[in-house]
Amino acid sequence: MPFKSLLTSAALAVLLSACAQPTAPPSIQNTLIQHGWQLQHATNSSGQALAELPAGLEAPVVLRFDHDALSVNGGCNNQFGPYRITAHTLQIKNLAATLMACPDALMQRDHALAAHLQGDLDLRIEQDDADTWLALTTRQGDRLRFKAIPTPR
Repeated sequence: MPFKSLLTSAALAVLLSACAQPTAPPSIQNTLIQHGWQLQHATNSSGQALAELPAGLEAPVVLRFDHDALSVNGGCNNQFGPYRITAHTLQIKNLAATLMACPDALMQRDHALAAHLQGDLDLRIEQDDADTWLALTTRQGDRLRFKAIPTPR
């Protein structure tokens, strides 16, 4: 009887481990945590700039990751909440936000950020000769590209 119990337990463990979602390699999360991420480009699936996330406003959009929390500053309100990484997917659910009144352009950008930074996003860390980049792509194909910036710790 003990052998049968042991065999059943082992089989159950194998089945459960097969169902578990893969987690991100530690290097991806470490890279996210080690930098701030400033939005440089936001485009739709056709490569056209997203009007609701314009570049060049005086207040930059910056993402910051901690081990289990994400914060977003779009120049007006701060958004924050938990995130999870599995393989190359960034999962964001229910970001909370401060409720300050700001100029319309910044308020609209806050709303657009909240809309784009939710659900499952394809996550890629890219490297060129001089910089490290974070590319997030929504299910609709919109792409947000962030440049790594120094993070005060």
